Amino acid sequence: MHGRKKVPLDEAKKLEQKKAIAYIREEYEKVMDAQAHPEKINEVVESKTPILTRLDDFATCWNMRKKYFKEHATKEQLDIELEISENVIRSNPKSYWAFHHRRWCFEYMNITELDHEIQLCTLLLNADFRNFHAWRHRRWAVKRMGNKYEEELQNSYDFIQKDFSNYSAWHYRSQLPNLTDFKAELDIVQTCIYMDANDQSAWIYLRWLLNHEEIYNDAETLEQLESSIEELQEMEPNAKYVLLAQIWVLQKMKEVDQEKIAKITDKLVQLDPIRAPYYREITHTN
Repeated sequence: MHGRKKVPLDEAKKLEQKKAIAYIREEYEKVMDAQAHPEKINEVVESKTPILTRLDDFATCWNMRKKYFKEHATKEQLDIELEISENVIRSNPKSYWAFHHRRWCFEYMNITELDHEIQLCTLLLNADFRNFHAWRHRRWAVKRMGNKYEEELQNSYDFIQKDFSNYSAWHYRSQLPNLTDFKAELDIVQTCIYMDANDQSAWIYLRWLLNHEEIYNDAETLEQLESSIEELQEMEPNAKYVLLAQIWVLQKMKEVDQEKIAKITDKLVQLDPIRAPYYREITHTN
């Protein structure tokens, strides 16, 4: 158009990359120059160091911001630090340094009102429930607030209901200090197991529950659980986790039925011969 040649897409991308590299190099040199000449630090920090959205692991830059913050620890400066770190997190949701910077700022200011942090983590986890940085940050915020544990029981349940295979949500739930009704947890996990007998997340949580005294010391509960698993096994005869769980439950009973365990183990070996040594080993584990 108008006598100008269309730039090929690959050339356009190369040009864009060159500009990005030049920008990062320029901003990087500004930070390093300020590090060598402290009188320039204020100017660099007050520019909000935009390089961090491109180079989120730039430790020198984050440490420079921390040093500046110690000298200007105001609510206004805190808001700036939170804005910068949140922008970095939105561009890279798994940025170690950005999450660490937020926690450091809150702890330095001794702030415990962290509702926004939980909301931010919810947003990130809805996008990717495997984001362990968000789970860790959420756990930190909830612990620091100290009054959100009941809400988190419901929130973790909601995460699980959205996706039964969300192992991170199961694990997070298991770490809540107010989780004490383990029999109620059995009801939850059994519902999930019946929905998908081949998903390992709920089975791992079940195994964790079996290690609690309230469960393994209750013969009636174990018998009912074993019966339910056996019923499920009839519907899902080739589901390995169903068979494994049956062994776990049988091994918790006061009178262990070794013959039954051996039969189940033989079936597991037939279904999954590559893991035969593991199955043989757990047969003798009580």
